[in-house]
Parts: sequence; C-alpha cells; structure tokens
Amino acid sequence: MKNLRVLIVTNSIVESDPRVLRQIQWLKSFSTISLLEYGKYAEDNVRSNLLEKKGFTLFSKILFFIMSVGNLFGFCLRHDPKFIAAKNAFNSLAEKNFDIVIVNDLANLPAAVMHFTNAKIIFDSHEYYPDQFNTFKFKVIFKPYYKWIARKFISQADMFLTVSEGIADEYFKDCRTRAKVIYNAPEFKKISSSIPVAQDPIKMVHHGAAIRLRKLEIMIEVGRELGEHYSLDLMLTENEPEYYQELKKLCLDLPNVNIVPPVPTKSIVANLAKYDLGIFILPPVTKNYLYTLPNKFFEFMQAGLGIVIGPSPEMQRLGKKIGNTIVAESFQVLTVVNAIKTLNTSNILEMKKASLVAAPEYCAEKEGEKFIRQVQSLFDK
Repeated sequence: MKNLRVLIVTNSIVESDPRVLRQIQWLKSFSTISLLEYGKYAEDNVRSNLLEKKGFTLFSKILFFIMSVGNLFGFCLRHDPKFIAAKNAFNSLAEKNFDIVIVNDLANLPAAVMHFTNAKIIFDSHEYYPDQFNTFKFKVIFKPYYKWIARKFISQADMFLTVSEGIADEYFKDCRTRAKVIYNAPEFKKISSSIPVAQDPIKMVHHGAAIRLRKLEIMIEVGRELGEHYSLDLMLTENEPEYYQELKKLCLDLPNVNIVPPVPTKSIVANLAKYDLGIFILPPVTKNYLYTLPNKFFEFMQAGLGIVIGPSPEMQRLGKKIGNTIVAESFQVLTVVNAIKTLNTSNILEMKKASLVAAPEYCAEKEGEKFIRQVQSLFDK
C-alpha cells in the first residue's frame, strides 16, 4: 500500500483538531494528502484547500423545519448550506481523483458519497451528530435530518469509524451499520515513574474548552468544598468568552482554584505531568456527553495522573480496566468531593502508576496501527 491519493474533509481548523492531525501523521508516509478545512494547514507535502464555512439563515431554518415535519429530507439536503459548500469545494479541487476520501463530519458525507464514486470513502465520526446540541431548536429542526443522513449514507461509506463504543451503539440503532472504534489517544510520552504525589495540597487539573453546556462550574465548586488541602487548575480555551469570564469571577475568592492559560496541543501531556489528579466531571446532557471518551482522558493517562470522573460509562469502563480512575456516584458537587476524599497519597500513587503502565497501550501509535490495518483491508477486498 503506497502512493495513495488521500483527501481529508473536515469542518474544523486542522491545526487545532487532534484527531485529524493524527490522520495526517498516520497516512503521510505512504500518501499524498490534500485537505479541505476551515483553516490553512501548513506542512510540506500536504495541500490545504479552504472549505467555505456556511451557516443557516433564518429563512433556511424555517424552511428546514417545514420540510423536516413533512419528512422531505432530500429537499432539505439540497438546501443545506454545508452540503452546498462541500459540493462546491469538491468541484473546485485541482486534484480530481482520490483513492481515499476521509470525511470527518456527517454533514459532508452525502456530498462525498455522491461526488467521489471511484474512491474509498471513510467516515470518521468524532461524535454522535444527531444529538450534537441540547437545544429545542436543534432537536426539532436538525435531529430528524441528521438521523436521516445517518440512515441513508453511512452504509454507503466503505469504512465507518468513531471514538467510543457508546457512540457506535447509538449509530447502530440509527443505521444498522457497526462502527470500528479508534480512540482519541495522543502520542506516547515517556514520563518519569518517580514523580511523587504532592503531600499538601493534592494538585488537580482540568483542561479543555470553556463551553457552558459542560457545566465547568461544578468542578470549581468541588475545589471550593475540598478547601486548602487541594488545588485545582483549570486550563481553558476561551471558546465562549462570556462564559469564560463568568468562570474567572467564580474563582476570584478561591485561593486554591485558578484558571491558567492553555498550552499548545503538543505540550499538554508534559504540562499535565506536574499534577496528581486529572478531573473531568461532565453531566450527560447529550448522548455525546454521556458516551464521552475524550482526548483529555488519554492525556491524563499519558501524563501519569490518577483520574477523577463522574459515572460516565465509557471512561468508567476503561478506567476500571486500567485501575487509574475514581468514579463519583453522581455528577453532583458533594458526591465528587466525597469520592476524592476517599483517596490518600498511597491510593493516588497507585492510580498514577496504573496510568503509566497503560500509557504505551493507549496511545496514538497503537491506534494508528489499528487505523492502518483498517485502511489496508479496503484494498485487500
């Protein structure tokens, strides 16, 4: 398998999309790669093309609602701004023939299936798109439409990948097609196994996006209740600036809770290694949140941290297998506090050691091997 012509399509800026960056790394040694994205990725031998970022107008939302009620989803598709943008972008590409087209967003899958009839289509679903947002508008207007796309087009892809077994199960209910799971794991980092557990305070960290739906204030209140014998750093990107400022205000009277600047993706693991516990409490307000198995879970592991979570089934399942995770009985502040207080320095050290033992098995290198085997299987048929 060599000299493959690959197109990767994503409704994101590739430089800040770890999963797409890993696709590039896994494929570039034997492929010529072109991108369609919202940004302008700069790397030798990778050709980046701009995908126009189009949203719905008020008129198109009303039209979608009327058409969705009438189950006229084919009409909806033809008027979907993302479908139109993808179709136009495919037509404008200098390279017309590809061996593989990797589609990273459900909205772009119909145009790819229709346009690239001679290519192998890989749909890599980063989330469960029919439950992407927890708003009435999305559930009424867009959820039925995305379920229709899933039913009609996922089975037409040559390969279907996703990020967790729970997400794979949800898609199977919609389209009766089973996805293969490729974890969102970063590259393996060799971390010293002699890093001690802090005696006082125990150092905790969370990193990620400041998004209101994630209810990050729960973790701030956990820090408040734990008090001075614990510290919590929140390393946040300002995805929602107003919410980010609200979180900063919540921390003003808390000397043990701080919001700290984010670091580049490649530096995350090394930066996390100075902490004892990684924490991610995510109430399951959508199915994506319910079945989350995010980058940060694996980054905590690579950094050699113990991990604190609520009863999120995918993280709980893997954490139990590895032995690096404490699971609170609920997503409520006091139950999380009580779970953390059951830990002593000996417990935390054992959790940290378990993460370091598991890190070589749950890394991008291992997931890349799985990915390449799947790609190879497309050409063995």
